[in-house]
Amino acid sequence: MNRAFPVLHAPTAPARRRVSAVSARWQDLALCVGLGALALWVRLPGLLDVPEFTDETEEVRRAVEIAHGELFPLVNVDSYIGAWNNYLTAAALRLVGSNIAVARGVTLALGVLTVALCYALARQLGLSRPAALLAGALLTTSGAHAIVGSHVAWSNCTTPFYTTLAALLLERAVRRGDPRWLAGAGLASGIALQTHPTALLPLLGLAGYGLWAGGRLGWRWSRWTTQAGLGLAVGYSPLLVYNVQTRFDSLRHALVIRNAYEEHIHHAPFSVAVYLDNLRSLLLGLGRVLASSFTEGPETLADRAVWIAAAFALAGLGWALWRGWTLLPLSLLATTLLLPLIDPKYNLVMNGRYLLPLLPLVIVAQAGLAEAIGRWAWRFAAPPTLGWRSALGGVTLLAVLALVGWSLLAPLDRLSRFERAAMAMPYNAAMRSLAAQIEAARRPGEPILLDARLSRVDPPGFPRIPDRGLILRVLFDLADVPNTTLLVNPELVDAALPKAPGASALLVLVPDSYWPDPPLLPGVEQMPIPIDQPYQAKVYRLTRRP
Repeated sequence: MNRAFPVLHAPTAPARRRVSAVSARWQDLALCVGLGALALWVRLPGLLDVPEFTDETEEVRRAVEIAHGELFPLVNVDSYIGAWNNYLTAAALRLVGSNIAVARGVTLALGVLTVALCYALARQLGLSRPAALLAGALLTTSGAHAIVGSHVAWSNCTTPFYTTLAALLLERAVRRGDPRWLAGAGLASGIALQTHPTALLPLLGLAGYGLWAGGRLGWRWSRWTTQAGLGLAVGYSPLLVYNVQTRFDSLRHALVIRNAYEEHIHHAPFSVAVYLDNLRSLLLGLGRVLASSFTEGPETLADRAVWIAAAFALAGLGWALWRGWTLLPLSLLATTLLLPLIDPKYNLVMNGRYLLPLLPLVIVAQAGLAEAIGRWAWRFAAPPTLGWRSALGGVTLLAVLALVGWSLLAPLDRLSRFERAAMAMPYNAAMRSLAAQIEAARRPGEPILLDARLSRVDPPGFPRIPDRGLILRVLFDLADVPNTTLLVNPELVDAALPKAPGASALLVLVPDSYWPDPPLLPGVEQMPIPIDQPYQAKVYRLTRRP
């Protein structure tokens, strides 16, 4: 009797392709997670201390008010920026805890995710996993992206996440011939515009590329582009509503700020000469961002790393254009030509943020060029017989490896040196220590009165940063400590003191203040509160006598 054996069928070709696609997605996901972990390891140590707190504190205070249900704004502190990041920070404060680390942690999280998006964009453009891994690693070790784009709690420090996401979704629609991704690209673009209006410039490059590709693929003026426009409008809707209500207050505010910048820097109205000077500053600033060079002025031109990084970037963009990756050069060109019309400041810390949306795009082009040259060189160097072709390939391969190694390690070294120099004068830690000492001395329910001049005087030895009062104010707000800022004179202080008998308040004065010695408020006792670092502030308790 014959025994029947089961017949095993080989998987069909579509089934093999599906299994292969699932395996590829898991591999890409694992590499993204690894890159994210590495990016977090690079960025986390200096989160609270580097760079110094600036007027990011005002955006954080607005997020605190939203978290407490006291404010529901359409716009940010500056009315040309949307409130998206305020709400995102407020949600983090409610979910994780009311702490300045959480506020900066939102920027950190989006910065880390931008590294993963950089890898994904490289893969979408057709680069191999090693090349995409190189792209993500280049962004991971970027000192510019680590210090500014992953630490500071400004809304526009998060812009690169949204612009890179928009580029990824648009490229996905084009490469796959699937216009359904355009709505997501439009939505990401609208949110990018909320974070700062300068996001419009790289997005113009994306839009030009999308229209060109749409004409080639047959959906330039279809319902899909309409959906992309609707996504953009939804993402930008809070500012649209606000400007309808205020008759374009955002535009007026932006023009006032721009003119103030020009007057402060150039001491002259805008002209062709001013534009060319701004363009020169932008190119120097872009070189600093690419090389993670924390230099200023003439030192930038003397920094060989800036020239090497700029040459690598230009070569990468030229190669991308030759490959037909017009998305990358178009975004760079639109930003380079138009940004000098509205912004004259490009120092790496803190104004490199205006150029950071370009960084992932340039890095992807650099990674693609490195892979292309490496493959070409390997074909020449691989044959076992020695000859001039093999020698040329070997030398070229070694040069590419040396350039890639330098591009990864040099920024890390510069970042480390910058962080060590900043930590030698720990301004942020000193402000947190001062706030903690004042809170420890405070009685339950006791309000804190902050001298308005705290925003104009700094402790000796620290860099001149006119935000000490703002830093203390946001730290007290995060701790739910009642506080107010006022010009210190007897009448205002007396009016600010609680009226109930025996009520008291803490008064925080600038170190060189002559008041309240001698006492100027009749019926009020003034007791000095000792602090470890008296050069930061004077602290007094004011108590009404019975």
